[in-house]
Amino acid sequence: MVPTLQFTDTQSLPFPVPAPLFQPDDRPLNTALNLIPNRFYDISYVQQYTIGGAIIMYRKIEDFTRDWAYEIECTSKVLNTLTDESLGQKVTPEGRSLGFIAWHIVITLGEMPEKVGLHIDAPAEDAPMPGTAAEIAAAFETAANSVSAEVAKTWTDATLEQEDEMYGDKWKRGQTLFYLTIHQAHHRGQMTVLMRQAGLTVPGIYGPSREEWEAFGMPAAA
Repeated sequence: MVPTLQFTDTQSLPFPVPAPLFQPDDRPLNTALNLIPNRFYDISYVQQYTIGGAIIMYRKIEDFTRDWAYEIECTSKVLNTLTDESLGQKVTPEGRSLGFIAWHIVITLGEMPEKVGLHIDAPAEDAPMPGTAAEIAAAFETAANSVSAEVAKTWTDATLEQEDEMYGDKWKRGQTLFYLTIHQAHHRGQMTVLMRQAGLTVPGIYGPSREEWEAFGMPAAA
């Protein structure tokens, strides 16, 4: 049974959400997923967030494609900062490496959308991780752009209401796009920690990084 977290308004959410992020009626959505938290759960145990009884999901294709374009830009900045030497960076010996997490982001772009009938130009789920950071970044760019192109070409706003069997539960397709987005954001956040440990410069994602604040001549935000 997938748990559902109920929130009556945005003030009770455990993370900042610009209002209105999602609405329980047919009004246009003003999504702002560039401000969603860098957190997600294993796909097999997704927590479904609701606001005012409405499931958090995309209801407009244009909202997704706009947000996804920003997410592509953010993730590309991170991936293009990696070096071949940094791919083996881990927090603990038994932990996932920086390269493993980066490649997981890439292959999920094919694996999850495939379950809802989208044919993405992405590596197979069991494809081995490339040996270079440049190959990972290139594969991501191809796959991520393929996602937005396929959604825009083959789906309509009405498609987002269709339900599919997903990881032992039923998701509307608008939910699948939402989870695909925050899955990427979550793992990208993990990567920035490992990047710091590897001595790499971390690019700003939803705001300036420490190095970017310094470049502005300002102290880093606490």
